[in-house]
Amino acid sequence: MNAGKQFEADFKASVPKEVWYYRFKDGTANFNGQKNENVRFQAKNIADCEIFQCPSLFVFELKSTISKMLPFSMVRDNQVKELTLASKHHGLHAGFIVNFRAVAETYFITIDMYNHLAETSERKSIPLLEFQANCIQVESQIKKVHYKYNVSKLLVDINERTSL
Repeated sequence: MNAGKQFEADFKASVPKEVWYYRFKDGTANFNGQKNENVRFQAKNIADCEIFQCPSLFVFELKSTISKMLPFSMVRDNQVKELTLASKHHGLHAGFIVNFRAVAETYFITIDMYNHLAETSERKSIPLLEFQANCIQVESQIKKVHYKYNVSKLLVDINERTSL
């Protein structure tokens, strides 16, 4: 399993049982690492998953990178557009969970912060230092091989920070 899929699996396994989690279905354009040329239309999901913990809905796109930056090229235009629209609804929190494998740190960046940085930066990426200064760190611990993320605390932190 590649590192990105392992990150997604570890994150899903970290969601408390009493919290509703839904993983959006992947399309068929890439199957078994091969591009499927026979697919004419491809569904483009808003994100990887949604999580509901009363009274809030969280829509997350999960990204994993070996570098100390998140290249804007890792994010699809439709994700930015749809997450931005979704974030306008009261009680809905949208953004990216970014795993920096080089330093074993993971952060939540709201779609609004992402848009601000994409619009104002002359760079082609968001550096790790920006995440450390302005985003919510997702607590994690390694369990032999896989990580366990404190998703419960993350959801509380997002609600607290965005209700200001």
